[in-house]
Amino acid sequence: MGTFVVRRHKQFGPRSSPVVLVMGVVMALLCATVGVADAQGRRAEDRQIDLVRPASAVETLRLGCKPDFVDGQRGVLCQWSEATNAHTRGYQLFRVTDGSARELVTTVGVNGRRGFFDTDVSAPSSLVYGVVSVNRSGRLLGRSAPVHVQLGQDIEQLRMMCAADSTDVGRGILCRWSETTQPGARGYLVYRIVGSHQRQVIARIGLDGRNGYFDTDTVPGALHTYGVTAVDANGDVVAVGGPQQVRWPTAD
Repeated sequence: MGTFVVRRHKQFGPRSSPVVLVMGVVMALLCATVGVADAQGRRAEDRQIDLVRPASAVETLRLGCKPDFVDGQRGVLCQWSEATNAHTRGYQLFRVTDGSARELVTTVGVNGRRGFFDTDVSAPSSLVYGVVSVNRSGRLLGRSAPVHVQLGQDIEQLRMMCAADSTDVGRGILCRWSETTQPGARGYLVYRIVGSHQRQVIARIGLDGRNGYFDTDTVPGALHTYGVTAVDANGDVVAVGGPQQVRWPTAD
């Protein structure tokens, strides 16, 4: 019988000892831990950046409100500046009356008149107004600072008469009114509305006893509506007269 010879084959490369294997596992775990910590650190930095990143800017609108009379009706006239944000689609005017809850007074489209005459008020009362601009979905884009208005009770009624007349300077509409007795009055403002146009101030007259105005800038065939207010040094109304309406004849 033959003899079987068993030869031991030489192993290629060094045999890994248990210590080396353990060290490899430890290093892998350390690398994984460092990677997770690094990712968490980056996320924390991102959160810090989000905290300091400025929010979308809200622009400041200018708002002015004061007591006024329009066509003999008392109220508060508010007017505001135009928003510059291209996404603006409208304005909302709010009011707080005597410390009550805020209420929406009116909504105005972006192409509408940037003003509102609030007649849903009573005297005496303490009023605070504010206006905001919004986009199509109602998101806030701009706002004004609050404007405080004191609506007092003491408003004097002036007697006023207007009629067509002729003088040395030509034909026109002559308006006269009684003198105010308010001690704080500093002058008069004469208003006019022609047809459906907006009201405009056509004269400012001092307390010189000349309680009248002759309007020669008339429009043929149009209805002319006049009113007068006495104002104090701050421009607040202390007396009111009118309205008086005169239809100017059509030109020949």
